Amino acid sequence: MESVVQMRPRVLSMYRRIMRVAHSWQNEEERSYIQNEARGLFRQNSQIQDSTAVSQKLMEAESRLEIGLHYGIPYPRLTNVIPGATGKSREAVLPAYMDSYESHGSKETPEQVKIRTPKAPSQ
Repeated sequence: MESVVQMRPRVLSMYRRIMRVAHSWQNEEERSYIQNEARGLFRQNSQIQDSTAVSQKLMEAESRLEIGLHYGIPYPRLTNVIPGATGKSREAVLPAYMDSYESHGSKETPEQVKIRTPKAPSQ
């Protein structure tokens, strides 16, 4: 397994890739969200010294980036969990790409994240 020092170029590459995507994002609010979310999470995780944890965070970043690009929505995608169907709470079945969402200190729960849609042009 790579050491944390050896993973640094991969971490910086992922950060630059996210910032490039943010720079090319068309909606100003969403662009700002991507930049602020990336800065906050990368700063929050900058003190991690366990290479396994760093690998998990990189996988999380890659997943969120790819999902955001695929759907054109930068906000975390929620899973469809029917309360009581799994015998677990919603938090217990969150996907890996939502790991930092809870620990980032967001004031909004995933259900409260507003997905902004462009307004239809008035005629």
